[in-house]
Amino acid sequence: MFQRAIFSIFLFTSSLIMASSTAAKSLKIVTDLKPVNAIVATITGDTHAPVHLINSEISAHDFALKPSDIRKLQSADLIVWLGPEGTPALAKLLAQPEFATKAIALNNLTGVVLLENREPGVLHGHKHGHEIDPHTWLEPDNAVLWSKVIAERLQRLDPENAEKYVANQDTFAKQMSELKLKIKTKLSAEHPLPYVQLHDAFQYFETAFGLNPKGIGSSGEHSGPSLGILNKLRSELAQYSASCIFVSNTQHGTAHILTEVSGAKTTELDPIGAAADQNYSYQSLLETVADDFATCLFRPS
Repeated sequence: MFQRAIFSIFLFTSSLIMASSTAAKSLKIVTDLKPVNAIVATITGDTHAPVHLINSEISAHDFALKPSDIRKLQSADLIVWLGPEGTPALAKLLAQPEFATKAIALNNLTGVVLLENREPGVLHGHKHGHEIDPHTWLEPDNAVLWSKVIAERLQRLDPENAEKYVANQDTFAKQMSELKLKIKTKLSAEHPLPYVQLHDAFQYFETAFGLNPKGIGSSGEHSGPSLGILNKLRSELAQYSASCIFVSNTQHGTAHILTEVSGAKTTELDPIGAAADQNYSYQSLLETVADDFATCLFRPS
């Protein structure tokens, strides 16, 4: 009898330890880009900590997988990435069944807003190419749609925390609704200055919030603007007494051809939020982009 009691206690204690170990297990979640990681982290909250593969200083089109990256993807429970157009370096690997079954290709989801790249130069009627503009994270409605799919997948992978994921996604959707209204108000002031941008990374943001550039220097992730394109943009800006030139952090030198135009001011825009501090979030990224646009477009007269 005594031995049976001891054995029962042993079994009960072991089951508690096993249950505790199972509950404590963290999901391994890998993402491609910093903004995607921020959206996932908003849904996981304090339950699991996702990690992203591609440093903010590296273009997704220049990224190459390292053996350590492949190991992270192999051990991941969930992979969240833009898809082949957004992060092409992952396309071949994640097409393999062992990876595809645990991956969410965000740009392939039904309902995602996809825009074609715009042809460089002064923008007139027929302005699009044939490739998809990869900067889909800058469309806030895409982020909300993605967050719902991510939350649903997390509920299946981790049913114990399903209620948290539902609540976090609901909060995110409400915050995005409020943020969209706030940004629209900020960017709807009368008489914005005409502008061009040298790196066309903000088409989704512009479409969402009613901004219309006069021209672009380079399309998508391709090489920088040619001298011919820069001269066309310079002629366009010469028509105005004041204007804005939006550049990436590597394009200030190129912009000097345009800044010779009277009244033109150069402002840096960052589609990733590379320089953001530890309080970085998807919401803060959109707010920063909106603030940077507004700082130049609505200068005091």
